Amino acid sequence: MVAENCNASTESTGIRPWLIWGSASLFFLYEYLQRVAPSVMVDDLMRAFAIEGAEVGELGAFYYYAYAILQIPVGVLADRYGPRRPLVLAALLCVVGSVLFAMAHGFTSAALGRLLIGTGSGFAFVCCLRLAANWFPERHFGLLVGLTNMLGMVGAVSGEAPLAAVVGQFHWRETFFLLATLALVLAVLIFVVVRDHPKAPVMEDEFQEGSWTRLFADLRVVMGNGQTWLNGVYAGCINAPLAAFGALWGVSFMGQIYGLSKEAAAASISLLFVGCLLGSAFYGWISDRLQRRRTPMITSGVLSLLLMVPLLYLSGLPLWLANLLLFFLGFMGQGPVLAYAASREWNPSAAAGISSGMINTMLIGIGAISQPLVGWLLDLHWDGRMKGNAPEYTDWDFHFAMTSIIVLVIVGILAGFLVRETHCRQQEGPSVGRGPIVKR
Repeated sequence: MVAENCNASTESTGIRPWLIWGSASLFFLYEYLQRVAPSVMVDDLMRAFAIEGAEVGELGAFYYYAYAILQIPVGVLADRYGPRRPLVLAALLCVVGSVLFAMAHGFTSAALGRLLIGTGSGFAFVCCLRLAANWFPERHFGLLVGLTNMLGMVGAVSGEAPLAAVVGQFHWRETFFLLATLALVLAVLIFVVVRDHPKAPVMEDEFQEGSWTRLFADLRVVMGNGQTWLNGVYAGCINAPLAAFGALWGVSFMGQIYGLSKEAAAASISLLFVGCLLGSAFYGWISDRLQRRRTPMITSGVLSLLLMVPLLYLSGLPLWLANLLLFFLGFMGQGPVLAYAASREWNPSAAAGISSGMINTMLIGIGAISQPLVGWLLDLHWDGRMKGNAPEYTDWDFHFAMTSIIVLVIVGILAGFLVRETHCRQQEGPSVGRGPIVKR
């Protein structure tokens, strides 16, 4: 068995690369829908499993635990064996995890279901970027990162108001059975449509020692590169408003502060992800056009901070203004998409999957910390009042807990100032290894 060459400079043209990348990106759309789904079920989950805020945060974080741990191994698999087979397996894991979560009657089985969903979802983004690197010219990579992320935001929007409507019409358990069916359809689509790489020279046989040595050498280079870590810290911290607020606690926050129903609160949070949808493509485009990574990254972090502060602490804002802040927070906060491109440009071109996996590990890992952290701070500030077998939090409980997100964004901005500019070009030097071993 051989794995195909992952040369990012491949000059593929025509519709086929777009069909292949698009089919795989639909799984990333689905993955994001799964990621935010618990945000419209917080009260339902509290009642179903008799849990409080910290435990809801932990339940949401199980998705992130699996996702984060897998990113570097997934990068290695995508670089070594190609993305297609891992993506099919990943979609099937989401089927099993969704069914288990739908049938859960206790915290443990629900957590296992979310763990399996997170395991499958963990393959989506890195494999999409590996396909983008395989099928498109290198100069388009920043744009394709943005477009991939944009489709993820479509999934996030779908996981707010539309999913809240589905949950309201049916039940959260039936909703997860529907999500399992959707994952099965995607597994078939990926199996039929996606191919790893155009016809090209292939790498050494997978069982030969030299090719594995090359992979582990690339892994050491990526993990030993300080720029990889700085980009990862930046991406994870600037993404915290999406991970902690948008993906879990935002619906509850908007419901408490503005007295909105679950469906109306979810509609407001949808605006955050609509902004993300447009902003992710914009940042990829403007970065490639300006031939800059660092400046747009810093700008994104600073603007995110300026938008978050009034949104989280000024309870008297009119709803239309809060919704506008949510939209622009999503739009302006998409600098993390550039961290993938910047890290790739500071690392070997043959290790594009490993580099993306490393950044995703840190982005998702920080998200895994931020969700239960907000829940823990909510419980810490909570006065113990209950409503309908679920904790009743006050405005000040939320203001206190959301401070953790502000702190993370500030850390992300500081990391952005330490990131070195690549001018959108592959960097040469001791931190960048050679290309893949190939034979004709």
